[in-house]
Amino acid sequence: AKSYAMASSSMLPTLEKGDVVLADLRTAGTLPGRGDIIVFRPPGPDTVYVKRVIGLPGDRVALKGGRLVLNGKIVERHPKGRAELVLSYRSMPAAIYEEVPGGARPYQIAEMLGTQMFDDVPERVVPPDAVFVLGDNRDNSLDSRSPDFGPVPIGNVIGRVVYRLRPNSGWLV
Repeated sequence: AKSYAMASSSMLPTLEKGDVVLADLRTAGTLPGRGDIIVFRPPGPDTVYVKRVIGLPGDRVALKGGRLVLNGKIVERHPKGRAELVLSYRSMPAAIYEEVPGGARPYQIAEMLGTQMFDDVPERVVPPDAVFVLGDNRDNSLDSRSPDFGPVPIGNVIGRVVYRLRPNSGWLV
């Protein structure tokens, strides 16, 4: 396992900026499961990212009005309240939802109020050797929705996140 520090708030509410995650390096280059959080290198910049796997090879992924559409079906989600997210030294109101994609454990996402840039993304088919990733902080994440980023080749997966260390609060799964 290897540790990585969260440098951004793109995975709020699941992971906070400053959290340290442990990645299982034995899963490097292997197909992760839907809903897994992975550490990977995107094509292009020599940077390491941490995001959630939403689409597997052959899946059709789109977003309509901020809602995730997987293989033609809107993914079920349930409201879990509101939160103030601190982004770049300012606080932004967000809705928190529990998203429940088929074949994955439910997880929480944050969505800013109002219309945001990546709320509507046309359907894309995930290539056979790649995964489609999204940040849990849907409106503040550079991820597979961006044409500059796109799907992540499976060979770029460094490992699956297995633990989170939140400073001052101990180990959490």
